[in-house]
Order: sequence, then C-alpha cells, then structure tokens
Amino acid sequence: MPCSHPLRRHAPSGTCAERDIPLVHVSTNEVFAGAPARFYREYDQPAPVGVYARSKLAGEIAARQALSRLYVVRVAWLFGKSERNFPAKIVAAADRHGRLRVVADEFGNPTYASDAANAIIRLVQSERYGVYHLVNEGHASRYEFACAALQASGRGQVPVEPIRAEEWPRPAPAPRHAVLVNQAAATLGIQLRPWQDALDDWAAQRSKEPPVELAAEREPA
Repeated sequence: MPCSHPLRRHAPSGTCAERDIPLVHVSTNEVFAGAPARFYREYDQPAPVGVYARSKLAGEIAARQALSRLYVVRVAWLFGKSERNFPAKIVAAADRHGRLRVVADEFGNPTYASDAANAIIRLVQSERYGVYHLVNEGHASRYEFACAALQASGRGQVPVEPIRAEEWPRPAPAPRHAVLVNQAAATLGIQLRPWQDALDDWAAQRSKEPPVELAAEREPA
C-alpha cells in the first residue's frame, strides 16, 4: 500500500545508521521518466512519473541522507520463482485464453532475480559503495519479452497481438523506455548475462517445479 512506503523505506536505513552497518537499498528503473530511445546510466538525473516511482526515489534519497556506507541498486522487470511476475503471468494467461494482447511500446531490462542477487553479493564483497544498475544484458519491449517467455516455455505457437500502451490503461503510469545501462558495476567486473539466456534457465527451472495456483488477476500487458 502506498501509505506504508515511508515507514518501510526509512526504518532499515535508520537502523543501519545507528549500528554503522552497510545497507543494500534496492530500487527500480521507474525512477526515470523513460524518454524515447534513452538509455539511463547511474549518474543520470531521476525524474519519476507517478506516486509509486516518486516513493521509490524518496526511498533512495532517505537512504543516502542517513548512510554513507550504502549501495543503491536499481533493477528492472524482475522475474524468478514467484508466479507474480510478468513471464509467469504471460504463460498462465496463454494457457487460459490461447491468445494474448501485449504492449509493444514499453521497453525495459528483463532481469532474472537469481542473477541480480548473485551480482549484489559480488557488489557487497567489493565494498565499493554507490549507485548501481544491476540488470541482465540487453533490453526488450513487453511484447518481445512475452513472446520470448512463451517460446522458452514451449508455447511459441500461441498468437500474440502487439498493442499500444494506451490500449491497456493501468492504475499507475509506467515509463515507456526506462532502459538501464550497467556501467558502474561493469567497471568492477560485475556483468549479468543476456536476459534471453536467463529466461531459458527460468523456464527450465519452472518446468521442474510446477507453479502454485494463484487467485485470478488482471491479464498482464
């Protein structure tokens, strides 16, 4: 719930400051406006759109004000074991309906949670504090991400219609092209593999561990 964001974002940084403990603060690509064809590096100026994005940037600022030993890690379009992520919802929707409509003019970095977690561990071991973008290599539209997820899951025959973002309204606005560049971590030798390879591993792992049924949700776009 949005009203709980201030408590959640301030409590960890305050506790770490009191005990002089480094903190990893995980943020999002949505702190950027998402200008067309723009690729965002760690030093670029955030310009959040919407309440959610502003709350995430406020969390970054609060953590920086409280701590000097801080890693601000921005990620994007995370997917992993949970079924509450974009590719899992796409596969589930395909199984229910047999055809899909997916937004083709929103772009980001599909990022495997396991890869991001391993990169964070390496980052902490480096003891080089700062702002980092930890995303899998490459970027995609929601439409391309959906098609790749279906292909990796053995459902490449499912028809997918590309649509515009205006055709799929959302409660909170999302930046159209908030694509992150991993520049700072790369200088430390920390680079994540292509998102397509990570997605193949996700699909293989998912096929071995049947997903838990979730309550019906609005179809992903």
